[in-house]
Amino acid sequence: MFTEERRQWILNHLNMKGKASSFELASELNVSEDTIRRDLKDLSESGKLKKVHGGAMAISPVPFEYSARIELNLEGKRKMAAEAAKLIQPGMLVFIDGGTTTQLIAEFLPAGLNATFVTHSAANAIAFANCRTSKVILLGGTLVPELLINEGPEVLTAIERFTADLAIISVQGLNRENGATVSHYQDSMVKTAFIKRASELAIVSGKEKLGFSLHYTLCAISDLDYLITDEKNVAKRLGAVDFQVMKV
Repeated sequence: MFTEERRQWILNHLNMKGKASSFELASELNVSEDTIRRDLKDLSESGKLKKVHGGAMAISPVPFEYSARIELNLEGKRKMAAEAAKLIQPGMLVFIDGGTTTQLIAEFLPAGLNATFVTHSAANAIAFANCRTSKVILLGGTLVPELLINEGPEVLTAIERFTADLAIISVQGLNRENGATVSHYQDSMVKTAFIKRASELAIVSGKEKLGFSLHYTLCAISDLDYLITDEKNVAKRLGAVDFQVMKV
């Protein structure tokens, strides 16, 4: 196998598994660990993976800024949003995070729904305000322009006042080892607070996010009650799961 072929195999493997040790890669490719270390070093320097002690991790392909994410995989997002909307029942209090997929849930709510939506996202608050028979609570704080969400101690304190029936959370990465993850620390604090104060948790994750891991963990994969995804082979990406998978 040529060098470029080997390195592409490594990237494909990481995209499926999320991470791998140098020993594992060397064994799979029947080359020395020194060869793999050189491959990982070069791939890391070119920004194609994240080199960690003893191996490497995949880098999520999901962009950070709201404006870059809003049109990404729009068809898949709409399908996932429609499935997520089915979980919302009359009388529920639901935490909605600042994701671009969760924003689309508002389009699929039944007419006349009487529910309460709590969010730290200005964009999502506006979207859910179109459901005239429901209540929307926007948590105040310091606006993060790149994400159009509010952050800070005011948001975290306010969340403690609620006991939600359901939290619907979008992530940047989801894998077996590190669970649900994101790249923004303050956003992770708010999402984690939502999860802790909700009776049930639904994670919304496009197929491009499965197998990846970012810096800040929201919860373990075993904490999920529902996974809403457009990935058809969840078991291949995450292994055996003990929660309900809603595939679209």
